[in-house]
Amino acid sequence: MNADQTLPEDARVTLGAAIAVWGATVVGAAASGLFELLVVEESVTLVAFATIFALATYLLDPAVRAYVDAFRYRAVIAIVLDVSVALAWTSVPALLFGLPLAAVATLAALARGKTRVTSREAKSPGARPAAT
Repeated sequence: MNADQTLPEDARVTLGAAIAVWGATVVGAAASGLFELLVVEESVTLVAFATIFALATYLLDPAVRAYVDAFRYRAVIAIVLDVSVALAWTSVPALLFGLPLAAVATLAALARGKTRVTSREAKSPGARPAAT
């Protein structure tokens, strides 16, 4: 392959594989008892890093952002993930896996409402008379 050729990227497969590997890693660490050996500060740091990394990936990678933004029911997914994380807030493995996903889903759901209004009718509510 020439140096100027790039491989095609499939965000769906890449993101799915990354989430599966991350989930398997968290489950393996929990099964081996790793999280019981960590102090609270280390656990919080791990969760914070994973969440910041997931948010940065969503914000900086246009292919990942386009894939996540293509979900039809982002708000429902965000609510389900947020409630799941809230219910499992004492479980480090659940937070380590669920909080980054919930943060990205919530950001994607909130970003959907930020669309620019371009038509004159949409900018001015009085541009069209109401039907009576």
